[in-house]
Order: sequence, then C-alpha cells, then structure tokens
Amino acid sequence: MCIRDSLGPAQNAVDSFKKAGYRCELLKVRGAHNYPLVDHSKVLQWFAELYEPVRRKREVEEEIRTARDYVEKKKYRYALRSYRAAEKKAEKEKERCPELVEKVKEGLKELEAVGEGLVTEAEKLAGEGKWREAYRLLSTVEREFSGLEAAKKAKAKREELKKREREGK
Repeated sequence: MCIRDSLGPAQNAVDSFKKAGYRCELLKVRGAHNYPLVDHSKVLQWFAELYEPVRRKREVEEEIRTARDYVEKKKYRYALRSYRAAEKKAEKEKERCPELVEKVKEGLKELEAVGEGLVTEAEKLAGEGKWREAYRLLSTVEREFSGLEAAKKAKAKREELKKREREGK
C-alpha cells in the first residue's frame, strides 16, 4: 500500500485546497495517525474564511509595493495600473481592512502630486521659451497619468500653451 493511498480524506482536502487556488502541501509523517475527515468541504470553507482576507490583504500590499517601485523608476503608467488593481482588491476588503483603502488613496494622491509637479515644470519650460520640451512633457503626463486630474490639467495646459505660442508670448 502506498502512502498516498492511506491518506485518503486528508489528501482529498489538500487537493480541494489546491483546486481552490491555495498553495498547500500535506506533510507525510510515517507512523503518524491520519484522522479521517468526515466532510472536508466544511474544513475547506472554514479555512477559506480565515485565509481569504489575509491573502487579499497580502495581494493589495504587494500591488502597493509594486506601484511604489514603479514610481521610483518613473514608470507612472505602470504605477497607476498597480494602484488601480490594488484599489479594486482593497474595495472588496474595505469592511475588514479599511486601512488598505486609505493606503491606496494616499498612493494615488502621491501619484497625482507627481503629475501636477510635471505640469508645473512644463509651464516653467514654456516660460523659458522651450515650447517643444513643454509639449513633450505635457503629452507624457497625459499618456502616463490618464484617468487622473493631472492628465486633464496637462491637456488643458497644452491647449493654453498652443494659444500663447501662436500669440507670440
């Protein structure tokens, strides 16, 4: 008789956990008793209720960490995507972990501030007569920060700069 065959219900529970998307492994100890599980679906349900919030919290924190790394590398588009993914996951857990939603909102505010800083930098460039660099920077802000207020401000500022350039100011 193989060890796997003797595990029966315990192995079935592990297989169910794996099917549900959890990483787990059955520890096989020779000579240890394996108590048969009458209904492993109840154990799975209990385990999922305990583990699911922890897993989601870990996923949200990982997305936030990834987004911050992207901000440091100045890859704002990817940072925004990570923050949006974290926001969706955090919304599902806002009753249990409201601090996650706050962390995501803080991150989005920081990203917004970076975008607005780039818009003001473009204004300075335009004031110095470096129109091409200003347009390039504003286009980058529109593309990288799409969906945020900074992108809307960049678009409005670009149109304003076009008018100012035509007038010769």
